[in-house]
Amino acid sequence: MGKVIGLGCGGLLGLFVVVLIIGAVVGGGDDGKPESKPTSVSAEDKAKAREAAGLPAEPSAEARKAFLDALNAIDARIIKPGKDDQAVSRGLNQCSSVKSSPDDTEGLAKSALGRFTIDTRFPEINTQETGKKIVDAVRKHLCPDF
Repeated sequence: MGKVIGLGCGGLLGLFVVVLIIGAVVGGGDDGKPESKPTSVSAEDKAKAREAAGLPAEPSAEARKAFLDALNAIDARIIKPGKDDQAVSRGLNQCSSVKSSPDDTEGLAKSALGRFTIDTRFPEINTQETGKKIVDAVRKHLCPDF
């Protein structure tokens, strides 16, 4: 019986040593590579990327508030609680649709209803009229030049 215990302790000691070696290899030391640092993108490059994607510039604080107020005037449930940033982002994305199809009133209204998930959350206001009101708010406050 003493041999079994001795082998068991030896096995545990060996396992412990292996774990220490693996820990040192995986988690430790300098691998000779410089630390990677996050790259920053200039405001000019961000503006170019937004323009290429068909998105307007970030709205001013006043335009943002006016847009959110306009959505709340349509129906206070459109903006999910605590999700103002999400509503503005969806509005800015709607601007890309406005830019690519400025005269497609019905298509823009339908895409707005989907983009703001009204078509799945609020069937009672899932109408062309609601979609058109959202598009009007988007055009007026977020991308008046589109």
